[in-house]
Amino acid sequence: GSPEVELLGQMPPAHMFQRGDMLLITPPAPAFQGLLGVTGALGGSTSLDAEVTNMLLEGRGMEVKILGMDGMSSKANSLAQLAGPCRVDKLGNRVTFGRALDALKLLGTIG
Repeated sequence: GSPEVELLGQMPPAHMFQRGDMLLITPPAPAFQGLLGVTGALGGSTSLDAEVTNMLLEGRGMEVKILGMDGMSSKANSLAQLAGPCRVDKLGNRVTFGRALDALKLLGTIG
């Protein structure tokens, strides 16, 4: 399955992250490029898709499942060892997205 890693660091008091949220994780570009041997568009950093699987107590961070890295657990484990800040952007909750998509499909069939 998809590898899981912990993102450790003090979360802002009003972070609003919760289990099931979809994230883009962007580690520092040189470390990430060296790890996976890839670069983003125009040579910039590359982001990973992830899903929040657990929030750590007292705002200490979160556990995430890295998506699209099946069979690459050694590289994901190396990613977990990277020191330094990572940018984390919230994409949305998968359940909410699925419900919105179902509602749009239903609207398309009415009438």
